[in-house]
Amino acid sequence: MTLPTPPAPADIESQLHSEDVQVVCDALVSLTFNHAALPGLEAHVQRLLEHPHPQVRRTAAICQGYTFGPLMGEGAAKK
Repeated sequence: MTLPTPPAPADIESQLHSEDVQVVCDALVSLTFNHAALPGLEAHVQRLLEHPHPQVRRTAAICQGYTFGPLMGEGAAKK
């Protein structure tokens, strides 16, 4: 049994500009977990940390911590 192929990063990135908060959050999580090495992901996260909706800001903060924070960086190795 094969797993479905996740959508292409460009298709997901286009969803980051949606007016629907849930679509934006789902797209950001999908990029973070499926395409973490995507050039420009950090810029998307930084931009969404300033989003007017608190759910988007929380999601961006979680994705930032997962991708660029101590979970994936030097902090995890020091523990």
